[in-house]
Amino acid sequence: MKVLVAGGAGFLGREVAEYLLRKGYDVFVLDPLADSHSMEGIKTIRGKSVISIY
Repeated sequence: MKVLVAGGAGFLGREVAEYLLRKGYDVFVLDPLADSHSMEGIKTIRGKSVISIY
């Protein structure tokens, strides 16, 4: 199943995205990347699995 996580680079969004990835979902992240902390969140998510970030 494909899932869109809005704000996926933030703390809560990242936790949700990682959980869904562990459960086998195809995760797509939508985030405006408004601050530098968002970039760290994306690096963490990408380290877990391959996903698309918009």
